[in-house]
Amino acid sequence: MKAFTFLLSTLILILILSTKLTSTFNDRLIVFWLLFNIFIGYIEAKMFLNQNTMSKKKEEYDKNPYFYEKNYSLSELKTDFAVDGFLEYVRQSGDTRYIETYKGDFVTWLEMLNAIISLIFSSIIIYGIVTKKINILIIAILVLILSSMQLYGTVLYFLSYYTKVNSDKVNKGIKWVIHLFLFNLPWIVVPLILIQYYSQIIVNGK
Repeated sequence: MKAFTFLLSTLILILILSTKLTSTFNDRLIVFWLLFNIFIGYIEAKMFLNQNTMSKKKEEYDKNPYFYEKNYSLSELKTDFAVDGFLEYVRQSGDTRYIETYKGDFVTWLEMLNAIISLIFSSIIIYGIVTKKINILIIAILVLILSSMQLYGTVLYFLSYYTKVNSDKVNKGIKWVIHLFLFNLPWIVVPLILIQYYSQIIVNGK
């Protein structure tokens, strides 16, 4: 299975699951976003735990990049998909901090922290939305905390990229824009929308 097919299939499965778990349009969108964050958190955790492997594979991968073309087996999706995906991101964005094997910049630790926070907060919020056993105001507060942390982390990432990454060596074409900006943009846009939406719920008291 190719990377794009796997990602598209995962998104469709998450969409179906969010539809099955909830009954309203807004709840479905929110649960979809939270489930997607759990999936991304898993990818980030795999990257964090395999930085040594990424560092060793980078030179060979850059000579023959294959992430978007390779047909991954089921076992490779479990082991190689996240590593190859981040190697492609490093190649296109120029952000080599992901292969510094824990010793360099804070960015990989930020990714791992996001994975842990997303898993915990998203699970609690989904449970509250689906079962209705958590007060909506509590859910709103949890969403505000999670969204604020994601927004802060993404802005911090961009600031650190432009102060610490030597992007002069990167071809700043459409692929650079897609990988650096479009892949990260949802963690600015969606948190802003959720902050506005749940702030209104808190203000209105329901």
